[in-house]
Amino acid sequence: MGYRYEENDEDRKCLQCGTPIVYGRCDKKFCSLSCKNRFHNREVHSALRQRKREEYALERNYSLLEALMHLKLTEAELSDLVMIGFRPEFYTEVRWSGRRKTICCFDISYGVKEGKVFGICREKGDAEDCKRKNAYLCQEPYAEDSGESEGFDLGSGYGGP
Repeated sequence: MGYRYEENDEDRKCLQCGTPIVYGRCDKKFCSLSCKNRFHNREVHSALRQRKREEYALERNYSLLEALMHLKLTEAELSDLVMIGFRPEFYTEVRWSGRRKTICCFDISYGVKEGKVFGICREKGDAEDCKRKNAYLCQEPYAEDSGESEGFDLGSGYGGP
């Protein structure tokens, strides 16, 4: 590391405001302390905003599924749910039982097949009833030949793969 007092061939610019850095350490990234603070605050707040968006989507999904359960509906068209704000790419857990996929949003589980959300039930309290509904509604396994699985991309869910 060295100090640089004159302009070199390298044009170093501040990562925040873009002004040229002509003096200071050769690995200096910001022109001032305020630019450095603004840059790092922006990074932190960006991550917090993303997390809040994900939490809001999960809460919205949960409230919609809970409303369907309150109306005693165990299945619905996925397109209808999406129109009222359901975001299928956000969930908290995926469980596989053989070739059948059960998706969970906190303590509410459901399956997705052929554009329908089915077997919506709360896992705590009535777990046996939930298992019976899922077994009854999903008697056919997913298609083997197509190479595609119905439902969601496992990598895009909340909480990682």
